[in-house]
Amino acid sequence: MRRATQHGRWLQSAVALLIIGGLGFWFTAEVNKPLGAEDLKIAVSELRSHAAEGRLIAEQALSARLTATFFQTQTSMLRDKAGAVVKDLNSTAPRAGLEEELSRVKAFAERISADLASLSSSFDDRQEMSRLQEDLDTVFRQALEMEESLKH
Repeated sequence: MRRATQHGRWLQSAVALLIIGGLGFWFTAEVNKPLGAEDLKIAVSELRSHAAEGRLIAEQALSARLTATFFQTQTSMLRDKAGAVVKDLNSTAPRAGLEEELSRVKAFAERISADLASLSSSFDDRQEMSRLQEDLDTVFRQALEMEESLKH
């Protein structure tokens, strides 16, 4: 009886170790997987969303519907989110044949990140805020086009 219990524990430990090893291998493979067209499309979609939110926040601030604290908190959060997308794009290699598209998406991400960084410090400068709102609107439309081009 005692021998069977020891054998069962050893078997359970071996199975658990195999499962943990398999999960570790899968996770490592997923993290090191090169960016594909679908990954780039998702990144552009996130950036489009951040640009739309930034544009809306600027619009509300220009209409005097937001406090400075709310404006700065929200725009800082958007800036950080866009910065995270830039960081992700810079840390992963693309699949073969997607180098040019990745370069375009990186430049696009950096533009949105810069716009959102400028927006977060523009609460007292209505002219700059208005310019950034227009630029974010332009970027939003460009993101839609870029998403469409990545589908093919």
